[in-house]
Amino acid sequence: MQSFFYNNLKQRKLDKWITIKTFNLPGDVAVLRGRLESEGIECFLANELTIQVNPLFSNAVDGVQLQVRESDVARAVSILKEGGYFTEQEIKAPGVLLQ
Repeated sequence: MQSFFYNNLKQRKLDKWITIKTFNLPGDVAVLRGRLESEGIECFLANELTIQVNPLFSNAVDGVQLQVRESDVARAVSILKEGGYFTEQEIKAPGVLLQ
């Protein structure tokens, strides 16, 4: 019999997670994560623990990456745009997810 934790972990591995924004430090992403989770969007912070242990690794691992499921990307980006969490430069940059 497999546990709920195992099944949940297995499902997470199957889902595709997309980075929608990066930050230098884990504390910088707390408000955005809370905002998205309050809207029912599950978030994952890639590299969070690595940078908490040694903040100097932030540039080496491309910062803390705020990730959401691929199916939630459009809704998450829309919520963050409405909240003013993206600058015009981020929105208009070539190759950026928001275009």
